[in-house]
Amino acid sequence: MIMLQDVILEEKCSFLTAFKYVLVVCKNEMEKTMNEDIINDLNNELEGVIERGRSILDDTDIQEKLEEIKTEAELLIRKHPIKSVMIGAAAGFILAKIFKSS
Repeated sequence: MIMLQDVILEEKCSFLTAFKYVLVVCKNEMEKTMNEDIINDLNNELEGVIERGRSILDDTDIQEKLEEIKTEAELLIRKHPIKSVMIGAAAGFILAKIFKSS
């Protein structure tokens, strides 16, 4: 004979199993949504950084300054060609050692 307590206990177990399943499904959906939100936020942030980088590169003041530095470097190299070659060779040697050891 099945007792009322056994039926109630069985119903509670069925309910808890179903509730657990619902919680697992909700958890998975929340994680999926959170991951998509995180990726979207990162993409938006990356687009902003790229746009700021483009605006910096398009800035005429910076381009003028770079051109001025280039001209000054060329004049300095022409004024002191031997020192420039020695400095360039030393810098190349040091960079080769650094990258070779890595």
